[in-house]
Amino acid sequence: NIEPLQVVRYRPGEEYKPHFDFGGNCDFLENLGIGRRHVTMLVYLNDVVGQSGEDGGGDTIFPELKLYVTPRAGTALVFNDCLDDGAADPRTLHGGTPPTA
Repeated sequence: NIEPLQVVRYRPGEEYKPHFDFGGNCDFLENLGIGRRHVTMLVYLNDVVGQSGEDGGGDTIFPELKLYVTPRAGTALVFNDCLDDGAADPRTLHGGTPPTA
C-alpha cells in the first residue's frame, strides 16, 4: 500500500513550511487500511547550493534536530515518522527552505 507520488518544485522565494507526515497516528496496521504515512522518502532530482553554500536556501530542514540536508541530484533521504513504540516522532518535523536560484 502506497500513497500517490508527490512531486514538488520550489522556485526562488517559495518554501514548504515545517510539517509532520505521520497524520493522525503511527499505528502501522491501522495505517495500512487508511494510507497514512509511516515512513517518508524524499528523492532529490537537482543539486541545490543549500545552507552551507554561498547563496543558501533550498535545504530540507529538521528544526527539532537543527539539521539541514542539502539536496544532491540522484540522492534520497528516508526517515521513519514514528517511534518503535508507535508514538509519533516529534524530531521528524521538516520543511523546505526557500531556494535563492
